[in-house]
Amino acid sequence: MTGPQPLSLRDWLDALVAATEEVAVCALGLDGVKVLELRDQPPVGLAGSYLAVLSDQASVHVALVARIEDCQTLGKTLLALGPEDPPLAPADLADAFGEIVNILAGSLKSKLADRDATMRLGLPIFINGHITPSPGLSTATARLKLGSIEAEAMILRTSDRRARKAGEFLAVPG
Repeated sequence: MTGPQPLSLRDWLDALVAATEEVAVCALGLDGVKVLELRDQPPVGLAGSYLAVLSDQASVHVALVARIEDCQTLGKTLLALGPEDPPLAPADLADAFGEIVNILAGSLKSKLADRDATMRLGLPIFINGHITPSPGLSTATARLKLGSIEAEAMILRTSDRRARKAGEFLAVPG
């Protein structure tokens, strides 16, 4: 008898989109999520948070990225602040957006637990710029509409066994 098959990049992305919808509705009070486009390249010039998900089967980063103004809106929404409130300071924005991705990764982990029960979550990092995939890194991106906000949910999966342990990718300033 064989165990569960490893998760494909599309499995990861589908679960991430479902987790994003859950977080958008339940944690942020938005009207839902609409998938606008799927692609295999990371977006350019967007800010957001990335969080490593490591398991015995995989090493991935999950990310939610958007224009910095939309990151502000989502971060303020999480903190129950309105558009009339001043912009979040950079450290507060990184913390709030990191928390959104942390919640998102927790939802993703629970959605995939029956396929891989060994998942462990890292800590989120906020990057204002874009990434350039290193050799051995595969990406899958869903351009989404969260309520009225455009954002992109992204999976970055390491296929090289040495890099899988490090879970690395390159950040390029935007």
